[in-house]
Amino acid sequence: MLTMRNLGIVLLLISMWPVRGIWAAEVEGVYDAEVPVTSQASEERTTAMRLALGEVLVKATGRGDVVSAPGIAAALDNVTQYVQQFRYRNGPAD
Repeated sequence: MLTMRNLGIVLLLISMWPVRGIWAAEVEGVYDAEVPVTSQASEERTTAMRLALGEVLVKATGRGDVVSAPGIAAALDNVTQYVQQFRYRNGPAD
């Protein structure tokens, strides 16, 4: 049976238990993606943005099926509203 005195001792011991800090690591490149294109045409750019946003969503959520989730398909149809920046570069992909 736990008496008030024993309860006080238990609470004191629990409060003295070492608390470990919570650490977080910053992961770079989660919100970046590279998609190869053959031209700078508007249709190809939009298609590349859809693919890149899909890659970013998979990296950010950890779910490979996220692009087929309800609402995400609609977002991918309006991809230009969500892409903050893009650029072209010459040469092979890394």
